[in-house]
Amino acid sequence: MTGLADQKIKTGEDFLYGGGRLFASDVAEIALPCALVLADSLSRHLGMGGSGYEFELGAPNPVFPVHAVAVEPRGFMEVAPFLAEVFESAVFHFRHDLAQVYALAANYMGLVLEDGIEPPTIPGVPTVASVMMESHAGIMGSGTLGMSR
Repeated sequence: MTGLADQKIKTGEDFLYGGGRLFASDVAEIALPCALVLADSLSRHLGMGGSGYEFELGAPNPVFPVHAVAVEPRGFMEVAPFLAEVFESAVFHFRHDLAQVYALAANYMGLVLEDGIEPPTIPGVPTVASVMMESHAGIMGSGTLGMSR
């Protein structure tokens, strides 16, 4: 994901969070777990099975606390096409507010955003029922995005 973000930044695109510009490594660090949630969902929707990760809320990501736990990880070449598609259709689409990627991933995990925040949608990207995702209940304690089951 660092390479994909770096290519976009070199062409003059900006990735923003909290009003600040991000480096490619920042984009990858904070958005990768959320992108994996979406890639897993897309892969399942297309009948290719999951990515081999379970997703939960919590450390180590302090910005968007989605954590991917390896259960039976698939090979890079099996997951990379889905991750590249998610980068183009979600991460890049929401590059001016990466919090939207988190909100979208939370929605795919079956979590409900608090404070009246509506999860974003992307035309052409399927919504997969939350029962297909392994998710854990959780509450995000700080920031403007709070969630509950």
